[in-house]
Amino acid sequence: MELLLVKPPEFTVPGTSRTRIHGAVVLPIGILHLGSYVRNKLEGLEVSYLDLHLKCKQDLKSQGCIGSLFELMERHLKETFSQNKAPVVGITCAINEFADNLHHTAKLIKEFNPGAIVIVGGHYVSSYQERALKDENIDYIFIGEGELPLMKFLQSFKEKRLPKEEIIDEMVYIQDFNSFPLLDYDRLDIEGYFDFEMNSVGGDEGRTLNLVTSRGCPCKCTFCSTHNVWDYGYRAQTAGNIFKQVKDLKEKYAVDTIIFVEDNFVLDKNRVKEFCHFLLDSKINVKWYPSSVMVNALDQGTVRLMAQAGCKSLGIAIETGVPRVQKLIKKNVDLVHAKEIIQCMKEEKMMVRGLFVIGFAGETREDIEQTIEYAKELECDWNLFHMASPLYGSEMYKLCEENGYLPCDGKINTFVGGQAAIETPEFKPADIEGIMQEANYRLNYLENPNYMAGRYENIMPIYENIARIYTDHFVSKYMIWRVYKETQQDEKASGIYDNLKDLYKSNIDKNRELITKYNLDISFELN
Repeated sequence: MELLLVKPPEFTVPGTSRTRIHGAVVLPIGILHLGSYVRNKLEGLEVSYLDLHLKCKQDLKSQGCIGSLFELMERHLKETFSQNKAPVVGITCAINEFADNLHHTAKLIKEFNPGAIVIVGGHYVSSYQERALKDENIDYIFIGEGELPLMKFLQSFKEKRLPKEEIIDEMVYIQDFNSFPLLDYDRLDIEGYFDFEMNSVGGDEGRTLNLVTSRGCPCKCTFCSTHNVWDYGYRAQTAGNIFKQVKDLKEKYAVDTIIFVEDNFVLDKNRVKEFCHFLLDSKINVKWYPSSVMVNALDQGTVRLMAQAGCKSLGIAIETGVPRVQKLIKKNVDLVHAKEIIQCMKEEKMMVRGLFVIGFAGETREDIEQTIEYAKELECDWNLFHMASPLYGSEMYKLCEENGYLPCDGKINTFVGGQAAIETPEFKPADIEGIMQEANYRLNYLENPNYMAGRYENIMPIYENIARIYTDHFVSKYMIWRVYKETQQDEKASGIYDNLKDLYKSNIDKNRELITKYNLDISFELN
């Protein structure tokens, strides 16, 4: 019995000849958990993995832009099924943004492996099963956490008695998350992930991998739909279990940095403290950080202990700087406490990443301006501004639908990265996009506190990382040029100036507007 699990690529501009990949190349932790669990529990089951995001990124890295997204997907799936006609193929999709990629993957699977049973799961289908059901290339849809229902499904498949219903929504959960089996790292191209930097601003160093050590969230934020998969219960591995995984990854793969990509790593402070003490006692040389944290769950003592134990960075999930909007979205961050925690982080030399969302239904322009002003007061090393997205299955989506706030009739393929998706009497999507760009350029680049204070060593790695990922990012390269000039690195400044000049010529109108709007101190003589 064979099972192939597939992660579609995370492209946001599908089907074009010049395509960007958004999102870091990270371990496909969702299908890795799923496959490792069922392989361990079912005798005779062979599990393999296909990470199309990694494969396509490798193509672009080695050969440049060599085709459209769908062409790259087709090549890899055709090659896979020429060697492996797995009878059951599972596909995951985390968010609405990549739904089209999931559906195209299903189409190609049926084309190259016609006899396969195609099953799908993840946040997208759990939240918007109606659309997934319309796809004739999908045989079964799994709602919620997948391990236990998938194990039952595979047992039925082995006995040749498949479920009659297309939707499998048993909503059963692994209660003892601590007993999860070892993950199938060796069944992945593990070195392939180390070839790519994580593309984050969290302070990754060297060989970096991601882990998930808890599931579920007791909070009920209106903009979140994670409960459609994990429910509201909180299940976490013990500190000892986490430390063992980190130690094993260090010893086996020489990992330098671990990122905990989960909703609530710090919810249980005792667990965090115990984990820190394990690290300190062992003197293991590993840097780490959670991708984002619930700031209300932190105290200064815990933050200081985390810093001592190698935590390099924290993403402080604030969302809004307005108490009224905090209540509106049911986040209820203590904004005074957030300032105190951020000050403590600065004292411990930790990188501070402020996470904000603008454009909520019910938010006013004045609220948005107040949030940006609050972000400015915090003086974070970096601010990640996101536009509110009405995720299917969230309370905010229902509110937008009821009030007619969804442009384009709420079609899912309009909810993509870089585009706002809510229109209210207070603002239109284009307004939010413009406000977010302005806040990003001002707070992260031109008025970044590290740049303004001459702490170039803190900000240059981020500018350089962004310029590497987005080769046409004019403002990031401008800031690099400024730092080179101000530090008398004339040769490097000259090289980046020539690159800026080429960028300028590639889109004169757009870049001239940037120079004028933000009063950038640069000019070009064009032949």
